[in-house]
Amino acid sequence: MNRRDFLKVSGLSSAAMFVQIGPLISEAKNLKSDWLKVDDVLFRGTYNGEILTSHDSGQTWQLHTWLGREYAVTGLFSDWSQSIHAQVAFAGRSFDLVLAKDQKYWRTI
Repeated sequence: MNRRDFLKVSGLSSAAMFVQIGPLISEAKNLKSDWLKVDDVLFRGTYNGEILTSHDSGQTWQLHTWLGREYAVTGLFSDWSQSIHAQVAFAGRSFDLVLAKDQKYWRTI
């Protein structure tokens, strides 16, 4: 068993107690398993630095932001003010980004 398979198995066992909120991981696009819906727009992160959006309930996805191959979008969430946040991992560290109200650029917090 290689490292990736081990992490998948151990992640599945620890995630078994949480409710899944989106489709399973797609190996073709490195999609994360969760997505975020804000104002009828779906947001989804990938393990290769992409943040995708869908305006048709997930039937098609468009690239919103590409952070770079060395970044992984590990989570997306919104706060009480409907601001969209992305948790990003890079070189063993993580940081948060927040999407501007016009949804055109991200800034660090």
